[in-house]
Amino acid sequence: NIVSTAHGPYVVDWFGAGRAHASADVAQTCLLIATALLPDLPVQAREQLQAGRDRFGAAYLQQYFAHSGVVRSEVLLWMRPLAAARLHDEQGLKAPSSDRMLLEAIARGARQVIYVD
Repeated sequence: NIVSTAHGPYVVDWFGAGRAHASADVAQTCLLIATALLPDLPVQAREQLQAGRDRFGAAYLQQYFAHSGVVRSEVLLWMRPLAAARLHDEQGLKAPSSDRMLLEAIARGARQVIYVD
């Protein structure tokens, strides 16, 4: 992400930047959609946000696959190693037990987070 300022372009949000295959980025985004920490909200609002994760993830992948040339099988290859890494990053360590269980299942290969066929 680059923001234009009066002093020229400024790079933001690159604390964890790296170079990888596009499918790794898609897989990481899927994991973030599924397990990113939700804000401290009333129970009903949190439940609505949680329910919307799958719909948002499905829409994201549908559009990404339609326009990128990336295919589902390539994304699935990245799920296990990225889930394992997420278990040890700051947000993964703070994740609720249900999200940690999901990440552990993906890391073991017992589950895949993918929203569209």
